[in-house]
Amino acid sequence: MEHRTGPLCALRETPVIQRINRFLRTPQYILVVMGLVALSNCFSLELPVYTVAMLTCCYVCLFGDDLLALMPIVCSFYMSVSARNSPGLHKDSVFFSWGWYMIAIVALFIGCLIFRLCTDDRIGKKAFLTKKRKMLPGLLILGIAYVMGGLLSPAYPDTWKKSVIFALLQFAALAVPYFLFTGAVDWKKAPKEYFPWIGFGIGGMLLALLLKTYIAHDVIRNGAIVRDMIFAGWGMYNNIGCMLAMGIPFAFYLASRYQKGWIGSVVGSLFLVGVFFTCSRGSILVGTAAYLLCIMLMTHSAKNKKSNTVVIFVFVSAITLALLLFYQPLIEMFRDVLERGLDPNNRNFIYEAGWKQFLQSPVFGGSFYPLDYAPYDFAKLENFSSFIPPRWHNTVIQLLACTGIVGLGAYIYHRYETVRLFLEDRTREKAFIACSFAVLLGCSLVDCHFFNIGPGLFYSAGLAFAECCESRK
Repeated sequence: MEHRTGPLCALRETPVIQRINRFLRTPQYILVVMGLVALSNCFSLELPVYTVAMLTCCYVCLFGDDLLALMPIVCSFYMSVSARNSPGLHKDSVFFSWGWYMIAIVALFIGCLIFRLCTDDRIGKKAFLTKKRKMLPGLLILGIAYVMGGLLSPAYPDTWKKSVIFALLQFAALAVPYFLFTGAVDWKKAPKEYFPWIGFGIGGMLLALLLKTYIAHDVIRNGAIVRDMIFAGWGMYNNIGCMLAMGIPFAFYLASRYQKGWIGSVVGSLFLVGVFFTCSRGSILVGTAAYLLCIMLMTHSAKNKKSNTVVIFVFVSAITLALLLFYQPLIEMFRDVLERGLDPNNRNFIYEAGWKQFLQSPVFGGSFYPLDYAPYDFAKLENFSSFIPPRWHNTVIQLLACTGIVGLGAYIYHRYETVRLFLEDRTREKAFIACSFAVLLGCSLVDCHFFNIGPGLFYSAGLAFAECCESRK
C-alpha cells in the first residue's frame, strides 16, 4: 500500500470509507448523480438536490481517494435547473430568493477543496501545481484573448467591466475543470470508461427529461410538434439537442467496450431518435453524421460485432417500416421542421451584423456585448441578460465580433493543440471523446454552444480525461 500523508489520511483508510470510495468510481454512482439532476429538473427540487450534491463534493474533497468523483457533478449539474426556477425567465426563481444559501454551500465546498489541495502531498501541494498539462498554454492564450475582447472598441469604456467579467467566466468554464482534474486525480487508478459513462448518463438523463417535457408542456398539439414548448430551465431545444447528440458517441463506446455492448447500440440509437424529437435542425444534422461515424468506429473495435450489427440493422429496419406505415402522421408531426428546411431563421442577419461589428474593431473585436445589433436571447429578465449577453450563433462570427483577429487566432491555436492531443497516442477512449467534441463544435457552427458555460464545463473535463487517462492501445 502506498504511503500517504496529511490530515484525515487515517480515516480515508478505514473499510467504510474505502467501500464508499470504490462506489464513487462506478457507473452506478454516475447514474445516481444523473438521477439527482433529473429529480431537480422535473420537480424543481434545486435546494435539496444542491445540498446533497455539495455535501457529496465536500466528502470527496475530505475523504475521497482523489477528486475524480467530482467530475459527474461538474459535467451535469448545470442541467438540473428546472423550467419553474429558470433565473432567466422568473423573478421569483429559487436562485434569487435562496441565492445566499447556494453561495454558502458552494463556499463550503470550495473551502474543503482548498483544504485538500493544501494538505495532500499526493494530489495537492507541489504535485498539483507542477503537473504537466499539455493543453494549458493554448487555454491560457485563449483566455487572454477573451479578456482583451473589445479593447480598442469605441464602446469599450462603457462595456469593459462586464465584458472582462464575462470573459473570465468563459475562460473559467474551459480551464478550471481541466486544471483541477489533470492534477487532482490519480490517473493510474481512474477507470478508463469513467468519462464515457458520464456522457452516457447525461444522454440517458436528457432522454428522460425530453419525455417529461413532451408530457408536461403539451408539446404535441393537433398532431404537430410545437418546438417552442421544448425547453428547460437551463436551455431550449437547441441546447437539449446538442447535448443529447454529444451522448451518442459514448453509447457506442460502451457498445464497443463490453461483451454485451449491444445494449449501448440500442441506447445510442434511441439517443438519435431523441435528437430528432428535439426538432433542433443543427443537432439533427450533426447527430446523424456522428451516429454513422460511431457505427464505423464501433464495428472496427467492438468485442461483439455480430450482436451490434444486428441491433443497427433492426433499428434501421424499424425506422424504415415506421416511415412506410406512418408516413402522413410523421410528416404532420414534424411539419414545422420540414417546412423550415435549411432556412437560416434570421441567422444570416445575425452573421451579417456580427461581421460588421468585427469590421468596426478588427483587432480585438467589439467585446462580448453586442453594440448595434441584439441577437436572439432566450432570457426574458433584463438583469440576467445584462450579465449573460446574447451570442452570435456561430463560433467564427462570435470570435471575430467579440475578440477580433486576436481571439480567432488564439482559438485556432487551441484547436491545433486539441487535434494534436487526439492524434497522439490514439486510443478507443480518445476516439469517441473526439467524436463527441466534434458534435459540440459542429453544432456550434449554427448556434452558441461552445460559448455556453455548461457545455464548456463538459468539454474541459473531457480534455483532462483524454490527456491524462492511461493509454490503452
